Amino acid sequence: MTSKRARVELSKATLRPTMFSYSGPDFVQDKPIMYRVEGVSAGYDIRIGTVKQRWHVLKRHGGAPSGWEGDFSSPEEALEAIRRELSQERPIPLSPSRATNASVPRAH
Repeated sequence: MTSKRARVELSKATLRPTMFSYSGPDFVQDKPIMYRVEGVSAGYDIRIGTVKQRWHVLKRHGGAPSGWEGDFSSPEEALEAIRRELSQERPIPLSPSRATNASVPRAH
């Protein structure tokens, strides 16, 4: 069962742009390519980033990154998946095989 405090924190979870693409001859800031999820429990650092128009999640708890996971069509869809996962009070899974590989998935 989800506690009242956890529900409040999840309802406040929002996306904050932290990295942007740039375009044009004047190198004008274009659109966000990475977001930080704010409003989650202390100790969690969750990022949502894009590669080839698909969105992926990087979760960190206690300093160990998970590696990029998931495949979403939008940052909002990724945020909803994070909310669902956290509302079930499951620990955020860390992939031991990718715990030291926090790089963005490479384009093929």
